[in-house]
Amino acid sequence: MAKAIAYLAYGGAERTVFDSQVVNFLKKINGRGVAPQLFVFHPWKDFLFNRPYIAQKKRECLEATGQAPVFLPRVPRNMLGLNTGQLKRAVGEGASVIHARGFQSAALALALKKSRPGIKVILDCRGLEAQEYALILEGEKKRRPTAIDRRWLETLRTLERETTTQADHIFCVSESLKRHLIAHYGAVPQRIDVIPCCVDLDRFDQTQKTRDELRKKLGIGNRLTLIYAGSIRAWQPARWLAIALSAIKKLNPASCLLILTPDRADAEEALRLEGCSPDDYRILTTSHESTPEYLAAADIGLLIRPLHIVNQVACPTKAGEYLAAGLMILGTAHPEDLAVLINKEKVGRVVAAPDDQRGLEQALRELRAQLSTDADSWRQRARNIAKTDFGWETYLPVILKRYDSL
Repeated sequence: MAKAIAYLAYGGAERTVFDSQVVNFLKKINGRGVAPQLFVFHPWKDFLFNRPYIAQKKRECLEATGQAPVFLPRVPRNMLGLNTGQLKRAVGEGASVIHARGFQSAALALALKKSRPGIKVILDCRGLEAQEYALILEGEKKRRPTAIDRRWLETLRTLERETTTQADHIFCVSESLKRHLIAHYGAVPQRIDVIPCCVDLDRFDQTQKTRDELRKKLGIGNRLTLIYAGSIRAWQPARWLAIALSAIKKLNPASCLLILTPDRADAEEALRLEGCSPDDYRILTTSHESTPEYLAAADIGLLIRPLHIVNQVACPTKAGEYLAAGLMILGTAHPEDLAVLINKEKVGRVVAAPDDQRGLEQALRELRAQLSTDADSWRQRARNIAKTDFGWETYLPVILKRYDSL
């Protein structure tokens, strides 16, 4: 095993995905006798105006992993190489492997490697950052790219290409993303492991026991309930949730939609614009700890996304969480790996696109019929698939083996 491993996260500590995919990973791997040092580049403004929040995140990481993390102020776009210099000073001489989450993290790690050639760098590729940035400009900021935007897009594409070819090894979240890296960036197939966004199955063990009680608390009783958990982003607009709600209401007027999101205002506005009645949905912001019981209170998980390369190669954390909570999934052709899994394992239905109204209605009709016959067996089937395809216990040995080989 490598004598010292650094885990580098380039932001995201404010989102629940950081808890599930970074903090929880480090906690799990500590249980295997490996204790990577966590380094987090966090937005610099919090270091000036919200230091209590940083202190809170540090405490949470320490309590979960037993290791004190290092938070560093992230300078936008690594201006003047300031992030590179910070990392060099923070890591010191000890690390032999840097596990870098995302292309920008990997670029910093590879810059450090130039002065310390003995370091091995793992690029942990979570998605296509240049394409995501372009989609955010179009879908969230509602503007065409400026000259500065175009330069940054080109920089991101260069980072993606260079880190893919220069990293000592690559983890990526989907087979679709692996194929993209090979076809577009010349990645070597033998140097890639597919590690999806995994789920801590222990967090879902007791959720079925609280299902009826929570449904009563939410005022949904025996209503057929769809659920969406996650941010409202350019790749997952709230409008598609409203369309899915309209489709299920045609089949079952008593149905409702539960949305768990930090973006409550955006979700509320989208549902209002689509003419959805407030009685037909509930919008909540839940913590990482409480999300499993809310998921288990629903019947069908929604993962309907537009057809786009960002969505094609993605592996949303909520996919494994839906299954771990015993939910059937209503998905689209993108994310590609999830669509393949749903069709292969028959744990939901896939429609061609989020605006396929007829397809949505047919899929929901079939799911409703299946749940009405034997919901308990379907829930158990979903949980079994979560264990084999998204459980940490399936993929930790792969990661540890790679650490050891490097």
